[in-house]
Amino acid sequence: MNPSIEEDFSGVNLGDKRLDRRLLKIAERLYRKPDASPAAACGGWADTVAAYRFFDNERVTSEKIFESHRPGVLQRIKEYGGDTLLCIQDTTELQYSTHQSLAGVGNLGDRGRKGFWAHSQYVLSSEAIPLGVWHARFTIPAVEDPTAKKKKVTGAQRRKTPMEEKKTFRWLEGYRLSCQLAELNPQRTVVSVMDREGDIYEIFAQRELLKKQGKPSAHWLVRLQHDRRLDEPSGHLLERVGRAPVLGSVTFEVKARPADKKERKVARSARTVVQEVRACTVDLKAPQDKEHLGPIRVRVISAREIHTPEGEEPIDWILLTSLEALTLQQASDLIGYYLVRWEIEVFHKILKSGCTVEKLQFERPERLVACICVYMIIAWRIHFLTKLGRQCPQLPCSTVFEEAEWKAVVRILKGPEAIHTEPSLGEFNLMVGRHWADTSIVKETAPLDRKQCGEEWIGSGNGLSAGQRLVRDNLFSCLR
Repeated sequence: MNPSIEEDFSGVNLGDKRLDRRLLKIAERLYRKPDASPAAACGGWADTVAAYRFFDNERVTSEKIFESHRPGVLQRIKEYGGDTLLCIQDTTELQYSTHQSLAGVGNLGDRGRKGFWAHSQYVLSSEAIPLGVWHARFTIPAVEDPTAKKKKVTGAQRRKTPMEEKKTFRWLEGYRLSCQLAELNPQRTVVSVMDREGDIYEIFAQRELLKKQGKPSAHWLVRLQHDRRLDEPSGHLLERVGRAPVLGSVTFEVKARPADKKERKVARSARTVVQEVRACTVDLKAPQDKEHLGPIRVRVISAREIHTPEGEEPIDWILLTSLEALTLQQASDLIGYYLVRWEIEVFHKILKSGCTVEKLQFERPERLVACICVYMIIAWRIHFLTKLGRQCPQLPCSTVFEEAEWKAVVRILKGPEAIHTEPSLGEFNLMVGRHWADTSIVKETAPLDRKQCGEEWIGSGNGLSAGQRLVRDNLFSCLR
């Protein structure tokens, strides 16, 4: 069993030891070939049938799978977490429009785009090292009756809808899960980081309520969506922060981005961004339908790009937070936390492009969701290995890989004498990445000796030893 799999699912308890063992076995097979279908990854008919039966078991739920992953997350927090933890939440669409056999799944806002939404809670250090998937909520749209007429919902009716029945409830639920993480890590500052959809007054009020009750609570950081009223005779938030004094400027790099019509994003070139920073503290007035929640004091940061290149849209952000933002250093730290939010986009990209979860073929959404949860943890592991190699390249590669794993790679790529010198994690990742496309280097290598790589890795098949197949099927796939 791969030690990484045992660590990632160390808290597994599905109520049946056979199911526990099956989860570890399936996860190991998928981890070796993350871009293959479950059938191809399992390698045999019996194991494939067993995998589909496993995902069809009513005891195998998304909550149980993430519960098995959380002890590992807490352990990595102790090792890499630092003083501040960022619990980033975001929603991504998973489309299965071409999967005609998938039943019970409606459309994603418009006809022809069948699928569902996955709202992830992704835990990272303030240095952008991914630590694990804390939770994910899956929302499956109902199948609409094509003959039924759509009923228009008025603003008054929408305001009377209980919060638990609204789509935005997933953001409040995500903040509560961040508070759960804060309770388990009392020595650290936990910050729930959200984009504009998370600009919900109930989240602000939830923290105030927990503070009054003396219960642990996470801080929050969100990008402004609504120009809210202030708790004074007149005035709005944007007007107030525009009059705040300039604290200084921050500088960071942005990567190039193609246009995205669906997300209403224009193309952007790679450049160095310089933003002018302002900050102030205001008291927000509760919305009319939420006056019982009362006014709430928040800190506001305005980060506006200056000297924007011609033809480019300026990068301007208004951030709201429960953390202090009185000095340039405090504001800069918070802007840095918001920049880390991009890592959840990378995680979702690995999930959909690297693990190809949108190609999964299941007839029932319950099976599909359970399988995606396992792939989420595998996608996190891939992200973790690459980020750790970049952030901490000086670490010995044995921090992440077993001796038999790294020696197999070094033996294949550098020769038998090189196995006596352990490379750093950064060197090891580069070693694998540089030779990813050159499959001939694997095929032309002689079989490995039992004493060099460990007896458990030796075996033959299609002309390759087990150690060579490990490089081809596992490490290359995970580090490309």
